[in-house]
Amino acid sequence: MKNKEKFKKIERLIDEEQISKLRIEMTSLRKELSIDPDYLYLMSNLLHFDQRIYQAIDALVLSINVNMDDIFLNKNNYTKSDNEITDKKFKLLSKLFSKIGHKELSDKALIKHEQASLISFLLKKMPGLKIKKN
Repeated sequence: MKNKEKFKKIERLIDEEQISKLRIEMTSLRKELSIDPDYLYLMSNLLHFDQRIYQAIDALVLSINVNMDDIFLNKNNYTKSDNEITDKKFKLLSKLFSKIGHKELSDKALIKHEQASLISFLLKKMPGLKIKKN
């Protein structure tokens, strides 16, 4: 996310489960950062709080996919998520897959050498998550 301090503030709201404040902060950033990989991670947490598990998975997969596309990141002036946030993304993805009873995908999300192939598999199964390259 362009403003790492803002990201940390919003992440604290997630940790403290201050959902109404979280909604306000996320709404204020949506227009500018809607496809930023860190914003999408934060949005997936909000969707998780709302029990919108499938949408949270979509947001996480898109976040990870965007994060792997250096050309897209540079073109949109976004920065790559750091390793700590990337690890949090996969932990949350594992948790969400577990919630919907998909143990195999849940396990793969936690295995570093399986993560790239997992995202590739999911993108093939979820074609609506492609990012526009123009």
